[in-house]
Amino acid sequence: MVSINQIFFLGGPQLGEVEAGIVASAFSTPVAIVTGGIGCLVATAVVAARYPKLRNYNGDEAIQAGANM
Repeated sequence: MVSINQIFFLGGPQLGEVEAGIVASAFSTPVAIVTGGIGCLVATAVVAARYPKLRNYNGDEAIQAGANM
């Protein structure tokens, strides 16, 4: 479990930094910032559309004993 945690939480930001550096060197820093923000918004919209239960989650739903999540 720790290895999965490290892959996502230590590796993910570094991939974003590489992408931002490549875009910034190819175009400019403002373009890198704007495209990164647009990418975040698109990813959020895709997750919200694909998983409506997650979108509607507010944290006070009852959980049945033995329920599969």
